[in-house]
Amino acid sequence: MRPDELHIQIQVMSPFNAPGGGAVHARGIAGALRRRGVQTSLLCTGASSEWDDPEYGRVVTARPSRLPLLWRWPAVSSLPHWVRTIRRTAGEADGIVSLSPVLAAASQRALPGVPLVYCPAALHAFERAGKPPGFLERCEGVALRKSDAVLFSADEVREAAGADAGPQGPRHAVCPLGIDESRVFPAADPRPEVGIPSEATVLLTVGSINENKGQRRIAGALAEIGRNDWWWVIVGDGPDRSIVAAELRGSPFAARTVFVGDVERVGDWYGAADVLVAASRCETFGLACAEALWSGLPIVIPQNQRGRVLSPLADAVETRGLGRTFDRDDPAALRRVLTELAGDAELRAVIGREARLYAWRRFSWSRYGERVLELLGLDGKCGCSSAPETIENRPTPIAAAASEVAPRTAPTAARATDTATWGAPS
Repeated sequence: MRPDELHIQIQVMSPFNAPGGGAVHARGIAGALRRRGVQTSLLCTGASSEWDDPEYGRVVTARPSRLPLLWRWPAVSSLPHWVRTIRRTAGEADGIVSLSPVLAAASQRALPGVPLVYCPAALHAFERAGKPPGFLERCEGVALRKSDAVLFSADEVREAAGADAGPQGPRHAVCPLGIDESRVFPAADPRPEVGIPSEATVLLTVGSINENKGQRRIAGALAEIGRNDWWWVIVGDGPDRSIVAAELRGSPFAARTVFVGDVERVGDWYGAADVLVAASRCETFGLACAEALWSGLPIVIPQNQRGRVLSPLADAVETRGLGRTFDRDDPAALRRVLTELAGDAELRAVIGREARLYAWRRFSWSRYGERVLELLGLDGKCGCSSAPETIENRPTPIAAAASEVAPRTAPTAARATDTATWGAPS
């Protein structure tokens, strides 16, 4: 069987162009498989529509007309609707990759003979720990127990999901996600547009503004620090935006916090920042953290604490010196690590060098796509497996840049040096 004779549907419960991790995850899988010649289609939420995308394949959007598309709530639409949609859109598929527990559960009903790999983009049972299980949690249990295989982004996520691959259960595997280099490569300096001085130290937070992501905790720590040479940039939007702004009211950071919303060029902000700060309670990967490491940014993230905080990259940050971790429930700990990193440009330069090399070696959509094909049992049938991508065999200029990594200093100088070193994204 030739690769172009295979069809794999990738399912995600978010709009196709959403900036969040689920949509980026789905597009990353589709792009990796298509580069191997496999035909793909994407099933997303949104007003009913179909179109062909040269990079990702057939894109199908659907949602019940009775329900509005609200954050998280499209999942509560009727399971029969998604069963019908999947039968209509994936009836000829040779395999299904689902990032949504609802769509995974529907796929098991709709096409029981088609191999299904579940790649959890969230762990709803962990997020709602201590609360009675709802519709999402029940679907998640079905997806984890009855899919043909489950692909986790880290061992910590597998442990938090309670996954134990037994002889009767699905196969479990672990593979980190990849990085879309065109998404993270900086093309311009966005600071002048929002009035940030070139000499300022910029702290960056990327993600939906909500309780899980913890921007309010970061705001409380910064309000206590009160440095007048730091700026905080928040990329993303969400229900807690006004709460975060209120937390800063009356502090020096009230005038030096910039809410830029959802932006198409998040890479520009990675290039303009000095430290990425995250405070999520539950992450199944930490896309923004991985992208920041790829960009040479030190990161500040919570410690991984069994049953309390799921932070898959925390161990690597601690053992490889990629930034600093802190106890999420200790505001003083966050203030200490922020003061240490943001106040020491030389330390940031050393960490940034190691961060880039770590990310370039580890985060690869090519490897992820290969793992998906293996779990679907299709790798040998299409002859499309290849040597694992490493930093040594990646296309220039990325591979060349790895041996010439320039340390970050002041934001402006760092950005100019980085652009000259990287060239254009491959």
